Amino acid sequence: MRFPLRLASILAFATLSSCSGCQKGGGEARRFVGKEAEAILEVRDLSLLVRTRQKLLANFGSVVSSQQVEGLQQEVTLRLGFDPSTPEGLAAAGLPPSGSVAVELKDGGSSALWVLPVADGKKFAETLDKVVRARATVDEVSKEKVEGQELTAFVSAFGAEKISVATYTLHQGFGLVGVGSQGKAMVLAALSRKPETAIEAHPEYQAQVQALGSSWEARLISPSGALALQGALRTASRALPLRGLDQHPDLARLKSAGWALDFSGNTAKVQGRLRLDPEGLQKSKALFASRGAPSPGVLAVDLPRAAIFLQVAGSVPGLLEAIAPAGTPPRAKLEALYAKLKSDLSTDLEKEVLPILSGHAAVAVGLGDLGGRGFEVLMQNPLGLLWSAAAIGVEDPSALLAVERRLDPGLTAQGLQIGSREVGGIKIRSVTQSIGGTPATLVESFGREKAMILANEPVIADQLATSVGKDRLGGQPGLALEVRFTELSRSVAAVDLGSAPLLFRSMIAKGMETLASLDTLTAKVHPTEDGIGMEATLKARVGTGP
Repeated sequence: MRFPLRLASILAFATLSSCSGCQKGGGEARRFVGKEAEAILEVRDLSLLVRTRQKLLANFGSVVSSQQVEGLQQEVTLRLGFDPSTPEGLAAAGLPPSGSVAVELKDGGSSALWVLPVADGKKFAETLDKVVRARATVDEVSKEKVEGQELTAFVSAFGAEKISVATYTLHQGFGLVGVGSQGKAMVLAALSRKPETAIEAHPEYQAQVQALGSSWEARLISPSGALALQGALRTASRALPLRGLDQHPDLARLKSAGWALDFSGNTAKVQGRLRLDPEGLQKSKALFASRGAPSPGVLAVDLPRAAIFLQVAGSVPGLLEAIAPAGTPPRAKLEALYAKLKSDLSTDLEKEVLPILSGHAAVAVGLGDLGGRGFEVLMQNPLGLLWSAAAIGVEDPSALLAVERRLDPGLTAQGLQIGSREVGGIKIRSVTQSIGGTPATLVESFGREKAMILANEPVIADQLATSVGKDRLGGQPGLALEVRFTELSRSVAAVDLGSAPLLFRSMIAKGMETLASLDTLTAKVHPTEDGIGMEATLKARVGTGP
């Protein structure tokens, strides 16, 4: 039944717009959520989103336009019968001008308990009646008293079977609304909740609260870790090809997970924490066991012209064990690849190459010179307009270059040409293909400062011979990604769209408007003392919105 999720989305928007002066803290609503919760969603101060709505639109207006926001508001107003974005509308719905919100999730999100602040019980009841009837067929509304507390249930009839689609009650200034098959049970449990059975008494919840810190506007914490993820995957598998993934053995290594969202000025930040059990920590340490800091050769691919830059520092054996554990079909395929390379190239990849890899690598991608390029050129070969570069950390680049030379007979047999040139004392190897009598570079490679460097354009290879990059990981293991929207915007703006169909021009213009409104997206994944940490920050260019 999809009703619980639909109701959740409507209530989420209603509460999203419902506070204009909430106090920081938001600790009251979660006291009704139990320790057995698979996950808890908390919103600390929704009034911030209301007060800063225009500022958000100014900074991210090309991503989510004011028309889109207004359209959503109108749709919700139509469905709810009141305007959740005005004080008058909130008062009519029985909602207060302030108050925290908490949502307890079960069964992969198919059942939920919403804890909402209420100012006027009668008006809130009328509002909830409209919401439920707008989203489901209600054949009966029943009331009952449980230990002096009145519960109202909205019931749908399927032949002789009756199913409660939503149950609610008013208690201590809050509306407790349960949806899904366990909705009523969750409401009853919340009514008798004691501090020692509440979510705050769960040690994994407390650990996540400490790990995520105090700078957040909304957060989602799953204190049960693997159990919640397995339930979510089972639910998602109904619509996505994820069948069986919920039974993956590594899921059992997850003790808890937490995510937090924060807004500050022109930035939006998401952070996450995965706490692992001892076996999971051991695997994580093996995966991220890199050999010190990256060499200058690895960092050289961080060119200013790059629109996307990715840096990795970890353990090659740890990575191979993670993706192809011993005794599994992936490991059998990997060993078959080792055998083929040894037979075809007389190269023992497992003994000659893997041991000399440092575990450091970097990749950069950018757009070439698009000035004067027409729409037809773009459509003929879009990927041909991209340049790319990669660096692999290696103790002795000459060893990899020797392996590379063993490929020459096979490449020349396919009609490719092998050549070399020199830049600043560095010998660069070139693989080219003749297209219409003109040689086109496929790849160039060379060794530099404990790195094997590759590029698909000579002009990029020339820069890589002397360039100096920045270590985005600060000498620590992990993965760092940076997307530079300003560089993308600059390159795309040079394209001549005069010959493009009107529809394409409109679509590309909208895309360019979005790119122009954004500055950078940075993301980082790294090991922590108790698991794995993740951070992502989207930064907008100030004043680029409407």
